[in-house]
Amino acid sequence: MKLNQAHPPVSIGMPVYNGERFIGKALDSILQQSYPYFQLLISDNCSTDRTAEICREYAARDSRIKYVRQSTNLGATANFRYVLDASVHERFIWAAADDWWDSDRLEHLVSALRPQDAVVSGAVRAYVDETPVAEFVPRSFAKGNWWRFLLREESRCEKTYYVYGLIWKDNAIDVFSEDFGNYWGDSIFCYRLLWKGHLTSVQGAALHVAKHPGSSGTKEAAKFRYSIARLICFAHPFAYYKRYAVATPGRHRYLVALAIPAKALMSQLHLWWRALYRIVLGRPFVHGALPGGARVMQNAKL
Repeated sequence: MKLNQAHPPVSIGMPVYNGERFIGKALDSILQQSYPYFQLLISDNCSTDRTAEICREYAARDSRIKYVRQSTNLGATANFRYVLDASVHERFIWAAADDWWDSDRLEHLVSALRPQDAVVSGAVRAYVDETPVAEFVPRSFAKGNWWRFLLREESRCEKTYYVYGLIWKDNAIDVFSEDFGNYWGDSIFCYRLLWKGHLTSVQGAALHVAKHPGSSGTKEAAKFRYSIARLICFAHPFAYYKRYAVATPGRHRYLVALAIPAKALMSQLHLWWRALYRIVLGRPFVHGALPGGARVMQNAKL
């Protein structure tokens, strides 16, 4: 298809490792997009299941798909960076191999992304396995509005899902760092983007997110989730708070450092409230399902 200014091309990067259970559904949702002007790069991180076979079948059917199998396992962070670096268009978006998209998602995001934006995201609908549990539209953040981003509790999820929005490639490369795969590293990545431009959300254009024991986010969070330190004094590891200060431009860094104790206190109070909500009141607490645009789906269990 002929590309022009009205239909700017998009690079989609999909890092994957052992994704046979979900990747077919993810690829189908991308190929069914109402906006067809894209190239999809799949980087297989030495999967040991049927991922390679599935991806090669899809690549043979659609010339917009390029499949690369790494010779050695790069690690998740390096695989995310690989598809970013190897992308060819100035508009870029990561696609998780275990998520799927509304058919008009890419069309809405392309039309919404402006030069002053760092990234544009749509709505998020979360599932535990195949059961829908929550839906929300991420809150928008103006460029450099660090205090609102910093003090926003992670359970609301708005901060993290911008990582799967439509990004200007140069901005993503500038702010990508090796801590991307660390505890809430996606949140720090989005915070770095905030200094490049607005984090803008739009209605619709839904990303459907599968939360399951094998997901990288679940594994990373589990390392700290049940620790005594978290229960008593640190809702998040100290290193996580420190990374906010390190990621802040010099003239604002001291203000962020001064705000971190307030951030830590608010996060701890919120953690205790969640424990009260779930254990004492016996009501389900669903990540991302809080006041301000989110709602718990009926019969949610998490």
